[in-house]
Amino acid sequence: MTLDHATLEAMRRQHPAWRLLVAESAPLVARTQLPRAHSFLMDRATLMAHRSQWLEEPQAVLRDLPRLDSEERALFDDLRWKRLGDRQIRLEQERIGFGWIAQALRSRFVMGQD
Repeated sequence: MTLDHATLEAMRRQHPAWRLLVAESAPLVARTQLPRAHSFLMDRATLMAHRSQWLEEPQAVLRDLPRLDSEERALFDDLRWKRLGDRQIRLEQERIGFGWIAQALRSRFVMGQD
């Protein structure tokens, strides 16, 4: 499978769970229904590589999210307790560079990590 922009756009348009997977509750829903599901591009490396694309989060989630793994929880704690700056921040998926996305997809799926 070629991981070019057209392929990724087609996947985004045609996959019925796309909107669910970008929702705040995605890790909870996914892990409840699909225990082997993993977050994608919701990691510290992606966040830090796109620092210039950060936005302020006007409605930050401060409650515990119990189904996060240890790495997700550490990053979530840093975000909710403003350890990465003086404001609540977020990175919208649309702001992540295409090259970054393509490499992450290659690493995860083409190289057989999952």
